[in-house]
Amino acid sequence: MDNVLEFPDSSAIEREAASWMVKLDGDQPLSPAEQDELQRWMANSPAHRDELERLAELWGLLNVLTVLAVPLEKQHISLSQRLVQGLQAQWAGLLHTAVSVRGVSALCLLGLALVVLSIYLQPTSPSASNGLYQTAIGQQSTTRLSDNSSILLNTNSKVRVEYSEHSRKIYLLQGEAHFDVAPNKKIPFQVYAGDGLVQAVGTAFSVYLQQGEVVKVTVTEGKVKVMGEPLNSQQQTNPRIDLATLKAGQIGTLERVDSSHRGSNQPPTNRASFLQTLESIDQQELDRQLAWHTGLVMFAGESLEQVVHEISRYSELNIRITDPSLKTLKIGGQFRIGETNAMFDVLESNFNIQVDHLANGQVTLSSGPSS
Repeated sequence: MDNVLEFPDSSAIEREAASWMVKLDGDQPLSPAEQDELQRWMANSPAHRDELERLAELWGLLNVLTVLAVPLEKQHISLSQRLVQGLQAQWAGLLHTAVSVRGVSALCLLGLALVVLSIYLQPTSPSASNGLYQTAIGQQSTTRLSDNSSILLNTNSKVRVEYSEHSRKIYLLQGEAHFDVAPNKKIPFQVYAGDGLVQAVGTAFSVYLQQGEVVKVTVTEGKVKVMGEPLNSQQQTNPRIDLATLKAGQIGTLERVDSSHRGSNQPPTNRASFLQTLESIDQQELDRQLAWHTGLVMFAGESLEQVVHEISRYSELNIRITDPSLKTLKIGGQFRIGETNAMFDVLESNFNIQVDHLANGQVTLSSGPSS
C-alpha cells in the first residue's frame, strides 16, 4: 500500500485467534495436523487462549473450548437436541438397569423417560423466535433462531423476525446483520431491507442498510438472489424483479431511484430499485470487510474521512475533521470495536494530529503543531 500511513501492529494474537475462529466455524473439521498446530498455538501463552475464548463468546460459539478438547468439527446443535441427547443417554442407562434387575421401579423410570423424551422430540414452533431484536451503539449480539439459523447484529442495528409454517422472513429495519442460514429448500430464507429482497436457501451473507435506502449485500457462503422493486411498485401486489444472483466472494449494492414529473407538484409515482454495483473480491479483502464479526475494524488505504465515518458507527462521539487537508490522509491498520480512544492516541503520537475533546461528546481532529 503505497503512501498509506500504517498504524502500529500490536494485535498479532488477535488476528491469529480470529483466523482460528474462522477455521473452527467452517464447514470442514480441522485436520489432525491443524489440531496439533492449534494446541501448540494455544500453549504459547495464556494470552493466546484468553483471546480465543473472548472471540468464542463474541461469536456465540460457547461450545468452542469444549470442542477443542475432542475431535474438532462444526457443531450447530439446538438446545432441544442437546436435551434429547442427554435423555437418550439416561434412557440407555435405565434400560440396562431394567434388564439387569428386572425391577418394576426401573421400568417405571424407563416409561417416564420415554414420555419426557417424546416431549422434547417435538419440533420447535417456527414462530418461537418471532419478535424484534436490536443492538445499541457499540454493541453486537448473536441470536439463534428456531430453525437453527443465526443472526449476528452489528452496532446500532434492528431486525424483525417473522417465521411461520410456510415462510422465513427477516426485516432489516436499521444497520447491519450477518445471516447464517439453515438449509431448507421448501422454505427460502428472505431478508427485506429498504426496497431490496435477498433470498437464500442455505448460505451465509451480510446485509447493510445505509441511510435507509442503499442496501449492500456481501456473500460469504453459497449463493443468494437479490430482488428489487419495479416501476409503479405502489401497487398492492408489490411484485419483485430479479436483479442478480450473488455467489460467495461477491458484493452487490442496491439503490432506489425515484423519478417524478418535472414541473409538477405531485410526488413521484414511478420508483425502481437497481443493482448499482456488483464486484468480486478475494478472500483477504472479504475477511477485512467482515472483520466486525470478530470485533475489529480494519482499514487498507481508506481516507481518514472514511475511517472516522466507520469508527463513528461504534461510538456516541461526534468526531469532526476541521482541517480539510487531513481528510484524504490514507490510513491502514485495525482497531478493536469500542476502543475509540486508542485510535485517538495513535493519531496524536504517530500522525501529528491534534485531538480536542469538547463538551457534549464533540471531538475535533486538526493538524498538530509543526515540529
